Amino acid sequence: MGNFYCNFTTKGPTQESVLSFLRSNDLDAYVTPRYKRWCVIYEEQTNDLDGKLIDDLGCKLSQGLGCDVLAALVADDDILCLVLYRDGRQFVEYCSRGPTSGISTICNALGRGWVVPFLWPLMQLPYVIVESWRHSWFCRLLGMPDWAVATGYRYIQQDEIPPDLDDGKSLRHS
Repeated sequence: MGNFYCNFTTKGPTQESVLSFLRSNDLDAYVTPRYKRWCVIYEEQTNDLDGKLIDDLGCKLSQGLGCDVLAALVADDDILCLVLYRDGRQFVEYCSRGPTSGISTICNALGRGWVVPFLWPLMQLPYVIVESWRHSWFCRLLGMPDWAVATGYRYIQQDEIPPDLDDGKSLRHS
């Protein structure tokens, strides 16, 4: 059995502003500190990979926080989906199964268009044995934190916390 996870990465807001938004919307989630300009959110309800809940939260986060939000979900390490939300709506989607478009739009929207020539071949591979590996390379090339990979709400609940966040202070609960 492979990884099952969903998380949201915001570009811009501080950990405190993300936590405040989550609390005011009565959402149960963990939030990482800001790494460069990125915070990662692990939210309880979206952990079951329900597409409607993920879309609803992605739209709500992008509207409420006034920033781009990237949802990443991996299902049994067989499928990787990346969805970028902007201004309260779904902006673009990439999925490793089916038509694999959208990756250059995501990179350009997040200010890393120069990585497309390096990332494009990896994201177009028809099958990768472990999709969290593909997600890891995506995050590295976009300058996102490692803790955005292979971690979701359920993993945090089971004390499977990424090493850089395991100091008891970095990861905060809403």
